[in-house]
Amino acid sequence: MPIKNDAVVLLEKFEHSDPIAFKKLPYEFQNRLVALLPHNVLMRFTLAGKNASKSVKLRGERRRETFSNSLILSDVELVSQFTQEYYKNHKFYDVLYTSYFRTLSNYYISRGLYLISNDVETFDHAVKIVSGTYRFVDLRESYTWRQAIHLMNVSNLIKFTYLRHFVQLEVVDYDEFFEAVVQWFLKKKSASMFHMVYQHLDASFRSRFEAVIKARTKLNIHFLNDQVVVYKTIQL
Repeated sequence: MPIKNDAVVLLEKFEHSDPIAFKKLPYEFQNRLVALLPHNVLMRFTLAGKNASKSVKLRGERRRETFSNSLILSDVELVSQFTQEYYKNHKFYDVLYTSYFRTLSNYYISRGLYLISNDVETFDHAVKIVSGTYRFVDLRESYTWRQAIHLMNVSNLIKFTYLRHFVQLEVVDYDEFFEAVVQWFLKKKSASMFHMVYQHLDASFRSRFEAVIKARTKLNIHFLNDQVVVYKTIQL
């Protein structure tokens, strides 16, 4: 007879029962239930109330796990006063300083990643420890194109990529970069839009990128004010 896992046993116990509020469950049962939740469910569960949020936080402390629905990661000097105040107690966003982030060994993100740093090593650390099902990634300040491509490809549910000032991309790497963007659209079925600021790059970037996109895909591409947007046509 196959051995049932804990999750199946718990489900069978409550199969024919009326719903029970999480806060009414015994404390040990609350912790046991939260311990079984996968990360993608765990992040939604934090929105179920204060008791649920506290139990999720306790699990993170016990397992040395770190996770967010959406993460705004910034150098101290780059985070605005508005961002600090508006998102301080926002249930969907966490704001972390990059100095603390670099001490962590893992980070799961379920909705969105904003990374704002002048230190390429911060982006290196993100490449090493970030995982999740995030839908968009927004990178700013100083990072390499390889770091950007990696973070674009972590999630299988990614929809939007924003590469703002100032991605490090040399002319010699243009072809490899263009191919990586094309492959992102081809392999990530959820991918919908790629937005990039290119004003600091070599003047040939625009014409070469446009030629590749038009030759290799049926995607739409538009340029405005030294920015480029590549996107899929919305099917109504």
